[in-house]
Amino acid sequence: NVSTFDVILLKTNGYYNGSDLKGGFWNGHFKYKNTYDTAWKVWSGISVSNMTDTITNSFTNEYSSITGGGINGTKNYAVCFLGGTIVPEKTTKLTGFYVTNTTYAYKTIKAGSAFSKKFGGTSGNDKDWYRLKVISYSGANKSDSMLFYLADFQNDDNSKDYILNKWTWVD
Repeated sequence: NVSTFDVILLKTNGYYNGSDLKGGFWNGHFKYKNTYDTAWKVWSGISVSNMTDTITNSFTNEYSSITGGGINGTKNYAVCFLGGTIVPEKTTKLTGFYVTNTTYAYKTIKAGSAFSKKFGGTSGNDKDWYRLKVISYSGANKSDSMLFYLADFQNDDNSKDYILNKWTWVD
């Protein structure tokens, strides 16, 4: 089964972040979990967005992908913040998924922000990285895990440093 996000109805330049307190949403045969704190108006988990701002380097632009849209021109895509959980309707073998950075993450890694330095530091030699950790469970038991780097500045050869700025398949 393929899970896309265009079935989630959003306003233009909109997003769904769980502010309805439903704990997430169903898309295809998968439940994408999220939480929303009404006191602080903050969310975590997985949201859906169709925001297109590839310029603004601010935490207020947390829902835009650096590509300006979803994979292959789709409007909607998922955004993950502070960990996300995807629960299949039934036991499912997940073969992979596409990922990229948000605009905010990409721009902050590249240039720094009021909250952080740019990756590589002033000299370009700082060994920085930003990665996604994927953990698979069978019931309550961890069955597998992998790391995928969204930015990697750990190589001694700085020409090999990168920040992901396109949708990339994670197998």
